[in-house]
Amino acid sequence: MSSIAYVSDEKMLEFHRLNANSSMNFWRLSLKNFERFTIGDLLFFIDKRNPHPITKEKGVIGYGRATQMRTMSVRRMWEQFDQENGYPTYDSFKSAILGYGTDETLPKQIQSIYLEDVTFFQAPVYMSEIDVQISKRLESFTYLEYKQSMKLIQKGNDHGLDPWTQMMNPKRVNHQKIIDEQILRQTLERINVNWTQSQEKIMNQVDAVVRLGNFGYRLNSNEAEIYIPVSSIKNQFYELIGIISVLKHELKDLNIKCSLVSKTSLEPFESILVEMNVELVYI
Repeated sequence: MSSIAYVSDEKMLEFHRLNANSSMNFWRLSLKNFERFTIGDLLFFIDKRNPHPITKEKGVIGYGRATQMRTMSVRRMWEQFDQENGYPTYDSFKSAILGYGTDETLPKQIQSIYLEDVTFFQAPVYMSEIDVQISKRLESFTYLEYKQSMKLIQKGNDHGLDPWTQMMNPKRVNHQKIIDEQILRQTLERINVNWTQSQEKIMNQVDAVVRLGNFGYRLNSNEAEIYIPVSSIKNQFYELIGIISVLKHELKDLNIKCSLVSKTSLEPFESILVEMNVELVYI
């Protein structure tokens, strides 16, 4: 997992800010997949309009949480997302895309990164404020590590959130929930497990969860459910207990519930797992 700071279309950002949108379709012309960016990661908006008066670096004015990524045609993107693309009409959206191309032909497909929990800061945050150096010539994106992302959010909160979007959209984004999710993702990524092919197939059958490797999780209003696949309880029992123990220790400040997902019975360990407050999910 890794967050991204992306040099963004200024008109798109301003449209979403003025309309106080808490979700948006962040589009990009490149179809090349990111190496270290998945569903649940954060995308920060780099805005070229307000460079630092001394360093001339571009500022970060907000962020959103990625919930879906795919490619589609420009027309299909407009039909699906309409003004969530950041423009009031299809023609203005199309013109913006043509403005980034090398000719006057629309690309056959572009990438969609759907963002939720979109937040704008009251003032830009500059990377030098969090001791990160990026090129002033950056024209696309740069990866951010976990600690850098958390510092960006904290610095943005210190500056204050954009008052216009706060006034226009009284439904506040739960920033603590966003931070908690990043802590959860960082912890899951650090756990090194030699998953079996059967465990991988099991997780592919679990719906409505965010996948991170072969873990799955779901965020509810007051807790995080973590799903761990089991293909052979007899062979994997002690490893699973170790994983659960690490999660409960590392995430002791979060309200988490661990669930084991299996296609077969978890006997003779079922009663032990229930006593440990481990949820059993059979598929």
